[in-house]
Formats: sequence, structure tokens, C-alpha cells
Amino acid sequence: KTLAVKPVANNHFIPRWFIKDYWSASDRITRWRTLPDGGWASASKGVGEWGYRRNLYSHHLEAYFSLIDGDAKKPIRMLRAVEPLNGPQRDALVGFLVIQMLRSPFLIDALYRQTRDLMAGTDEPWGTDTDIHDRSHGRPLPGNNG
Repeated sequence: KTLAVKPVANNHFIPRWFIKDYWSASDRITRWRTLPDGGWASASKGVGEWGYRRNLYSHHLEAYFSLIDGDAKKPIRMLRAVEPLNGPQRDALVGFLVIQMLRSPFLIDALYRQTRDLMAGTDEPWGTDTDIHDRSHGRPLPGNNG
């Protein structure tokens, strides 16, 4: 498959097809959250309106992750139907699980904080926090020679 890189501002860390196929009764989901007083609030959202963060990672990574997502769709359906997977299908499933960890906003934020803290103790010209944290528009991180 060819990697088709397109500008995308909303990086879905949970694939839209996964939300639609497994978490929605229609093209909408109900998102629940706890309130400061301990109560609950809900909101109806469209499938594409949830499970993303703006400029979470580069356009190239988004395109690459989308390829891996697509390869895993059939193996996930087969796994849910308790059908055996062949070698390439198992590989696609493992790749999907790995990128789900790598594209997690929690992991990306933790790596950013650790990198920022590590670089704060050096005399290297790494720039500002904004320079280090800017993942929009495929801009390479400082020192990436990209």
C-alpha cells in the first residue's frame, strides 16, 4: 500500500471505524463524564467527534497509523467471532495493538514532559516548550535533522 499523506488536524487515537463498529448503536455515541460534585453528565456525539486530539502527531504518522488500522479491521472482526487468524492477520492485530499504545495522548504527553524536563537541564539550544511540543503540520522536533 502507498502512504497517502494528507493534512489532518484531528488525530483520531481511537479509529473511527472501531468506534462506529463496536461502540455506537447508530452513528452516535454517548460520552459520560464525572462532575466535580461526584455526579454524572452525558453528551451525544457523532462518531468522528470523539476519540481524537488536535495536532497530536504529524500528518505522516496519521497516514501510517491509518494503514495499520485498516489492516486490522478484518482480524478484529474474526477475533470477535472466535475465528482463527493466520500469520499475517495476527501480525496486523499486533500492529494495531502496538499503535494504540503509541498514539495514546497519555503516552505522548508523558514523553513530552520527560523530554522537556530532561532538556531543561542542558545548555543545548532546544528552543521553547512550544518548539519541542509542536507536532502540527509534520514539523520535526528540534534536533531531528528533518
